[in-house]
Amino acid sequence: MKYSCEVKKTLKKFFKWLGKEEVINWFTGSRWENRISPNDLITEEEFEAMLKTCNELKR
Repeated sequence: MKYSCEVKKTLKKFFKWLGKEEVINWFTGSRWENRISPNDLITEEEFEAMLKTCNELKR
């Protein structure tokens, strides 16, 4: 996932600039790969059902 990689790079640069490199020493490139496939995501129908249930519980 490209977005996560960009966030990681930005955080690394910021904490290096701040002088807190120990905060980012555990960052690695392989840990940020996207392990979620489209089949792992809920469908729009499942989302709507969950939202409806939550709204009914609030009443």
